[in-house]
Amino acid sequence: MSGKGAHVTVAVLIVVIATLTKSQDINCNQPPPMVDPHTCCQDGGRDEVADVCAEKWGIKENTPPDMETAACLADCILKETSFSDGTKLNNQQIRLHLRGKFSNDTDYTDAMIASFERCGPAAAHKMEELRKMPFGETMLARNKCTPYAGLVLGCTYMEYFKNCPASKWTSSRECNMAKEYVKKCANPL
Repeated sequence: MSGKGAHVTVAVLIVVIATLTKSQDINCNQPPPMVDPHTCCQDGGRDEVADVCAEKWGIKENTPPDMETAACLADCILKETSFSDGTKLNNQQIRLHLRGKFSNDTDYTDAMIASFERCGPAAAHKMEELRKMPFGETMLARNKCTPYAGLVLGCTYMEYFKNCPASKWTSSRECNMAKEYVKKCANPL
């Protein structure tokens, strides 16, 4: 991945993975050293939509966005690809887009499609929980963008990492430790 949006997406995912990464003995209270998820599990590569959205939201390369801007970046990515209307995923569009863009990489597309299909309902459920909290609707209304897309993308990349196809996985001590920790300790939402 390269470009502003791609670097921001990687930075956000590194923070998420680092927070959720453990050792072979898997102590969920003590993560192992941080690992860049892309060195362990190859993804689809450069994402032009992320670059466009990063520019739209004024995100600079190598500067992680604040939470609200990250939510808007995620929202922009899902809307620009027509993956979501902001409240639910369009799984048919996700399948068409991924299978078209990565037609020679069924390992990647199948794993990403399965990840989106697991995470869409989980993110919708989490949004309902947020709305039911005292002042939840008010809190959500104050933000420029809904956290739904961020929940979906964070969960999707976490699921992809946990279920990384063997053809995409780099087996190393650090990567294997991260994967085992994520499998045991990470709750994607």
